[in-house]
Amino acid sequence: MARNNDTGKVGRVLVTRFSAIGDVAMTIPSLYDTCAANPDTEFVMLTRRGLDGIFKSRPANLQVEAVDLLQYKGLWGMWRLLRDVQRRYGRFDTLVDLHDVIRTRLLRIFARLRGIMAVRIDKGRYAKKQAVRRGGHDGVRVTLPSQQQRYRATFVEAGIPCPEQFKGLPHSHLSDLPAGINIGIAPFAAHQGKIYPTELMEQVVAGLTERGVHIWLFGGKGREQEICRGWAEKYGPTVHSLAGECRGFAAEMELMAHLDAMLSMDSANMHLAALMGTRVVSIWGATHPCCGFAPWGQNPADMVQLNDLPCRPCSVYGNKPCALADYRCLSKIPPQTIINKLLSIK
Repeated sequence: MARNNDTGKVGRVLVTRFSAIGDVAMTIPSLYDTCAANPDTEFVMLTRRGLDGIFKSRPANLQVEAVDLLQYKGLWGMWRLLRDVQRRYGRFDTLVDLHDVIRTRLLRIFARLRGIMAVRIDKGRYAKKQAVRRGGHDGVRVTLPSQQQRYRATFVEAGIPCPEQFKGLPHSHLSDLPAGINIGIAPFAAHQGKIYPTELMEQVVAGLTERGVHIWLFGGKGREQEICRGWAEKYGPTVHSLAGECRGFAAEMELMAHLDAMLSMDSANMHLAALMGTRVVSIWGATHPCCGFAPWGQNPADMVQLNDLPCRPCSVYGNKPCALADYRCLSKIPPQTIINKLLSIK
């Protein structure tokens, strides 16, 4: 366990993870468990500005420092960032790097120069590259450790106990949602290789509204907002668009907690809903749960994907163009399959 070198008492730990939203969300189970198991240790989570709202109901010994990285550019910027965080919170005994990118590597170097022990996550980069090659290892797809497991292993490597006890984030038991079945749909993602075709997703929306389901659409501004508003106007009062409203992570997660199910791509909303204990039906195309990014605590049977395509997975993050140009890994999934999965709520 991290200890102050002068007093021998449990000390202060700096944890780093700047992006992406889903990856930051996935730190919560291990981070909260670590805080609970080490109540006398002060933890500071260093992340990107705007992401602090994800850390709902945080433990008493956890502080979240969300910074504007534009103010800390380059080599000198990372030196200043570590200096500024230490000025605010005091000296750290350990730095736990859950990101392992250039920024956090620089932070580790500067931390060690200041006598701070630093450990980093093992991302398993080579194993992930092998997993997305055709046929994987000799035609056998290997399930890699989850991102959550990798985070836990990093705390353990630092000598900080991290027993697995997380049961989900608490939420209010009061809900303003209408009576009946309420399903959230987050139809977008950062890369095309993760997005179910819009015209097919519209068929899912239409099929659910025919059965009287209340639908809550999640998305950003611009084109996403236009599409969601168009569906809400076309399919009537049971379809509600939240796209582009900037309600904040805390408010959206609270809403997700009261949904009967959440339909999401392999994206941040999948992880946010899972943390709230909501059933998540996720759609996988170019990416695959075997790479370790499956949502916390979810049933693999709710991960909709085509397992008989030899070309998938073709990308760890979904950012590579389709070699066949048609994204058949997504377009060949029938809308009715998704509708049936969502209506099998128990």
